[in-house]
Amino acid sequence: MSVWVVRADGSSPKQLTSNALDVEPVFPPDGSQIAFGCITGDSPEGPLEAIYVINSDGTGLHQVVPPRAGLEHPGWSPDGRSVTFNIEPENAKAPDYGSILSVQPDGTGLRVIQPRTPDLKFFKAVWSPDGRKLLSGCFDTQAKIDKICMVSPGRRLTAVVSGPPGVNFPSWGPDE
Repeated sequence: MSVWVVRADGSSPKQLTSNALDVEPVFPPDGSQIAFGCITGDSPEGPLEAIYVINSDGTGLHQVVPPRAGLEHPGWSPDGRSVTFNIEPENAKAPDYGSILSVQPDGTGLRVIQPRTPDLKFFKAVWSPDGRKLLSGCFDTQAKIDKICMVSPGRRLTAVVSGPPGVNFPSWGPDE
């Protein structure tokens, strides 16, 4: 799998990468770059995935997060200043499993923006259009169900949807 760009009318397809397993490409709001995962191999803890950023014209490919087990779901902050991702909740050998992290597009500033809690493990986080909150899948370790949580980094955490099974694809509407 590789990353391609194509015009909305289907014309001018252009292959940007030629790695074996490039996955989940996402544009920042200004469309200038693409962040994506690259599955680089296997480990006893699962597939190794890195995050790369490339300019939307195919230049400037660079790694922003080195390969590690459990890394998944890259996404951009609304201001394009950071790439968010999570470490899969099932990967208990990673110290930050079940947490939401971010890194700047040049690979600096790696930080945990929402650590897992004793009761919740996070995945598939998406920013609100104003950049103040995140919606995230969150696995409730006590009830053993997936929920959707609203996260205000550094402040408040609220479960907004509980169950049914498979509830884990959050998205903000345009007026949120």
